[in-house]
Amino acid sequence: MDDDDVSPDARDVYVANANVSSYFAASDVASADRLFAEVSTDVADVVAWTTMVAGHVSSGGLGRARHFFDAMPERNVVFWNAMLRAYAHAGMLTEARDLFDAMPTRNAATWSCMISGLVLSGRCWEALHDQGLFGDMVRSSSIVPNEPALVSVVSACAQLQSLEHGAWVHAYAEQELQGTMSVVLASAIVDMSGNVGGIHSAIRVFAVMPMRNIYSWNAMIAGLAMNGGERQALSLSSCHGGLVFRQEHARGATPWLMGRTS
Repeated sequence: MDDDDVSPDARDVYVANANVSSYFAASDVASADRLFAEVSTDVADVVAWTTMVAGHVSSGGLGRARHFFDAMPERNVVFWNAMLRAYAHAGMLTEARDLFDAMPTRNAATWSCMISGLVLSGRCWEALHDQGLFGDMVRSSSIVPNEPALVSVVSACAQLQSLEHGAWVHAYAEQELQGTMSVVLASAIVDMSGNVGGIHSAIRVFAVMPMRNIYSWNAMIAGLAMNGGERQALSLSSCHGGLVFRQEHARGATPWLMGRTS
């Protein structure tokens, strides 16, 4: 399409969007707001509105971001998730939950964002208990939790030292994923199981992992050491040339692991 075929309004909003983005990149929020205000709301397209919301989020102005979010003529689940993620990352869980509850539709990323926000803010019980968010997702939604959501609830189990919930989440993950867990999720389950006293589950998951990384080995060795299997931990460590297992009993430190750097 030739430039002559583009309407003046379209050209204006294209230029305005580029300039608004430049202002945000330069941390000149006031100029970005002023320029956007000069663009007719009848002309402003989805890119313009998205730029304003994203720009204020990145600059830390969540109040202004919410103002533009609320003023958007149309919002799909992607925009809702972006605003939700901004609140969650800022630790504004009350605002995040209010927004979550108001969403007309949700997808796996929506649930994952809200659950992760709760766990990262230390509100693990709200994510995990019988009437918690993860339980709500499993019971009332046809959406299967994605990996970030599962990793978050596994982390919540470890933080709460809950063997019961850990076993439930582990069983659910195996059932839904049919044995195709990624190395990240499997390593998280090994770590969680070792931390909550489910060392036999940790061993079983570790044994069938088709691929392992340093976190997998560290989690397994540390889990054995914490559950009375120090000899097995040392043996496993010595069998894996990429890890170094150091014990510092002299100063009462917990055994720790590190990647070999030499």
